[in-house]
Amino acid sequence: MLREGHWASLEMIEDTAAVRAALAIYVEELGHPVYLRPTDKGLTAISLDPSNRAMVGVGGTNCSLRKLPAGIASIRAAVTEYRAKVAAMKRESIEERFVLSRIRAALGDSLRLRKDLLFLHQELRFTNANKIDILAIDPARGQLVVIEAKESDLAVRRDGAAAQAAGYCAQLAEHADELLPFFARLAAALARIYSVPDDVVLDRALPARWEVWWPRGTQLGPREHA
Repeated sequence: MLREGHWASLEMIEDTAAVRAALAIYVEELGHPVYLRPTDKGLTAISLDPSNRAMVGVGGTNCSLRKLPAGIASIRAAVTEYRAKVAAMKRESIEERFVLSRIRAALGDSLRLRKDLLFLHQELRFTNANKIDILAIDPARGQLVVIEAKESDLAVRRDGAAAQAAGYCAQLAEHADELLPFFARLAAALARIYSVPDDVVLDRALPARWEVWWPRGTQLGPREHA
């Protein structure tokens, strides 16, 4: 699940001052915030511009920071490539725009996706190429929450969204020994960056639960572990 690059990205995002400085440069150059997603290739900068048709990384073929502190010149070059890419975009995704709008709101509100949920990760990919749209934490319980996003209630039924989300919870449980230490450190790092007032502690003994979200509704999964 996790490669050496993921752990290197985690170490980068634990440098609170350097991450905040990089985020400020992106805002200055773009006019809107970005989300820095820790990946095997570095901290991938995802645009949070609500006017975009779909999710798009800031850069050309490479949208990731591989070291901090970040240089202004390299970010400016990435922004130039990003703007050309956006101008040529034809693909549109209601689902991705919805997810990014929720992430943007959370990052602007001390990670709060909802009163009882904090943002942790977006598009966590498994080795079988499946991905979790949003991974959150219930801070009151220290419980991971898998969020499967869809464009509509029709898509929720058509795609079997509840079964997808439950399957991702099972995969998290299967790889818990590897993933939970990573998530615990990531949660603490994001809490520092985004000024979460209370400590965010992950209960490693509590299995993840799931929810399904779409622009006009939410489906809650079983809470027997709550």
